[in-house]
Amino acid sequence: MSPYDSKPWLSLYRVPHSLPIPSSTILDAFESNALYRPQTIAIQYFDRAISYSELDRLASSFASLLASRGVSQGDRVALSLQNNPQFAIAQYGAWKRGAAIVPLSPMYKREEIAYQLADSGAKVWVGLDSLFEEARPALEEAGVRHIFATNEQDFAPHAAIPGSQPKIALPETMDLLTALGTASPDPAHRL
Repeated sequence: MSPYDSKPWLSLYRVPHSLPIPSSTILDAFESNALYRPQTIAIQYFDRAISYSELDRLASSFASLLASRGVSQGDRVALSLQNNPQFAIAQYGAWKRGAAIVPLSPMYKREEIAYQLADSGAKVWVGLDSLFEEARPALEEAGVRHIFATNEQDFAPHAAIPGSQPKIALPETMDLLTALGTASPDPAHRL
């Protein structure tokens, strides 16, 4: 018998040895905030404040976009984004659709992107337009069918982000901001 079988570290804990697993999810908590605190700021991005209700509407629009492209429960959505509003929009939108997110570091190089896409089986990629050329071969090789590009400045219209690049036109991708503007934030697309 190993000394670890008796779990001696438990005597050092100042919390119960086991905690109940809540039945609600992070998505439930987010949607509760959107319902009961709609005007509270969810994201402050440079000079842009995005409320819970606006973030929920955008996430629901993204969920509708995913539904229109056949994304369903258990599918994977790869995100090559910085800490920006687009990450939260895509994350909550994917979760509303029942999909899992696959966060990819924007620092990844082509081989790392290819490995992560192949390993995850992602159907969708949401990434910064400045990363698309690095990701393109991996996206093609992995057979990613739906590609959304965005720019760091899409949600910071009144602030110049130091070191950011101007928006890049990529005809082989769908512009995330434009797509969100055309999609219906239909809550029926939540799984």
